[in-house]
Amino acid sequence: YMMVWVASVTVYCNGLSGDFVHDDISAIKTNPDVLGVTPVHQLFLNDYWGKPLHDHTSHKSYRPLTILTFRLNHSLFGLGPLHFHVVNVLLHSSVSLLLVRLLLTVVHLPPGTVLAAGLIFATHPIHTEAVTGLVGRADVLAALALLASLLTYHRVISNGPSRDTAYRHHWGAWGPLRQTGSLALVGMLCKEHGLTALAVSAAWDLMQHRKHKRRLSGLSFSNTSNICSRLFALVIMGALMLGVRLWLLRGTTPVFSDQDNPAAAHPHLLTRILTWAYLPAFNFWLLLCPFRLSHDWQLGSLPLVTSLKDPRNLASLTFYLLLVVLATKGILTRGCKQGRGLLLGMFLMVLPFLPASNVFITVGFVVAERILYIPSLGFSVLIAMGLSRLGRLRVLFLLYLLLLFSVRTLYRNRDWSSRETLFSAGLKSVPENAKMHYNYANLMKDMKELDVAKIHYKEAIRLWPGHSSAHNNLGTLVEDQVTAEHHFSMAIKYHPHHRHAHYNLALLRQEQGRLKEAMLLLEESLRHDANYHDAVAVLANLYTNAGRYRDAENLHLTLLATNSADPVAHCNYAVFLSKNGHEFEALRHYEAALSLENLKEDEPISKQIRTTVNYTTQTDLLYT
Repeated sequence: YMMVWVASVTVYCNGLSGDFVHDDISAIKTNPDVLGVTPVHQLFLNDYWGKPLHDHTSHKSYRPLTILTFRLNHSLFGLGPLHFHVVNVLLHSSVSLLLVRLLLTVVHLPPGTVLAAGLIFATHPIHTEAVTGLVGRADVLAALALLASLLTYHRVISNGPSRDTAYRHHWGAWGPLRQTGSLALVGMLCKEHGLTALAVSAAWDLMQHRKHKRRLSGLSFSNTSNICSRLFALVIMGALMLGVRLWLLRGTTPVFSDQDNPAAAHPHLLTRILTWAYLPAFNFWLLLCPFRLSHDWQLGSLPLVTSLKDPRNLASLTFYLLLVVLATKGILTRGCKQGRGLLLGMFLMVLPFLPASNVFITVGFVVAERILYIPSLGFSVLIAMGLSRLGRLRVLFLLYLLLLFSVRTLYRNRDWSSRETLFSAGLKSVPENAKMHYNYANLMKDMKELDVAKIHYKEAIRLWPGHSSAHNNLGTLVEDQVTAEHHFSMAIKYHPHHRHAHYNLALLRQEQGRLKEAMLLLEESLRHDANYHDAVAVLANLYTNAGRYRDAENLHLTLLATNSADPVAHCNYAVFLSKNGHEFEALRHYEAALSLENLKEDEPISKQIRTTVNYTTQTDLLYT
């Protein structure tokens, strides 16, 4: 246990100094559910990014318990990333230890094999996105719950035949089964595929039952009756949890673009089948050889498999043949420890991956490395068992593998230290990824490297001509109005609901003096997002200049009615009031903005207040 714990912590020590990057920013740093702005119960109604699940713009990812841990992190230690990283590493070490316990107490594998599996899992580079990337905590928590659920379920099936009657007639004896379901529910509330804990438990129970020879006796019938009862209970619990999860969507479904999952949008069935058949094989390759890693695999990273002649079909065929061989060997030898270990490794690697395989539902990504956190549990078991067959060479091969994995993990942690290092590493790994160029261009834009930003926006458009956001952002950088108009129009063409493109084209129309068109575009932008502060402010100003003061004020009041705790909404309304001579009322809303965020002088809203308000003694006191 100690060796595995030390390894799991040591390889992630250099990631503790990392900043919030990529999805961490929207899921943690600016998420009102994490910052404590919303009441706790709202966490169970919102998605992972703080939007209501029924909102049409919601991603529909439902992980309230993970958000609750982020909120607790923030409440106890503030918003600094260090403590978030520390918790992630400690959770990863806990998962590593639970894997060791599972293999020792459930499968009873030899200590050497268990140690190898624990060390391989603890140091595997594929975990950097789940451990060093803070939003990956959802996968780590789901893995923790899954292992705990399986350990608890083992208590159910390990009871001897003499207790069958008690299990059938006394509900209190089903305590471990209820705990199994509860832990699976916890896993699902951390991340959706945590629910597969029930599937792994059911598969393990079936194999445990079938390893015994059939006997035509009352005891055998009792065992069969008992396992049927357990499996029925697992199915009912799973159906109820899945039903509640679907009910929370209120009839809505996530909307993914062609960019998110290109195969799903392809018109040819053969292309979809071949591509989706190849993706699991590619994921397995990432586990086997985790040296070309990326935080994003969309938009050209993996070309579609469009023909039976594509050589990648051979990789798919080899992968599935390997699964069949391993499964067959495990079933034939299920009566011994090696066979049971082989089957458990297969169950842990395959079943938790199924929700991401596009078999049952279409997912919004091509490849996501953090999704492989739970399947890597099974992979580690299989590799450890394979090494155990090498005889005297097994220690040498294990040490070599651990050295490779540890060094790669340490280097990969550095990639996650900042936006710049992450996006730069991504460009090196998948230079054909349009989204990678887009993200890097955004970074360069923020760093005022505008010429570099233009180059990468153009490259993103070259790789994916329909990249609406790249068109929109490039339009904001070009000086020529004709070129800017072209890019804004293209963004709207490819994404008719692109609020920023409508807004930016409206600003262009305003510069050209075409105010009526500008108003229509801003109104369209607000139809797609009624809480778009900038559009409200500009449209209200146009309304005021057109003599429509009441309409202008109603825009701000409508926004405040649904966003009373939003400091930006108060600040924009205060600017509007100040421009129209209502200084006292403006001051009240400036104060509200300050009190909501407890802002310091160097923050954007405070700067805006100091430059737009004639200060009184009362205003200056807000900073003392």
